Amino acid sequence: MKIGCHISIAGGIDNSVVRAGELGCNTMQIFSKNASTWREKILKEDEVESF
Repeated sequence: MKIGCHISIAGGIDNSVVRAGELGCNTMQIFSKNASTWREKILKEDEVESF
């Protein structure tokens, strides 16, 4: 059982879904922005569609 795995979004947020599956995760949670900074990354339309 894995509890609280941190999955990288390197190379695109859609890659996190693939990585979670490879680790055997059956659920995942996405944080929409970094809680320790006010600056946020705006997702591009193609990134959203790919996700």
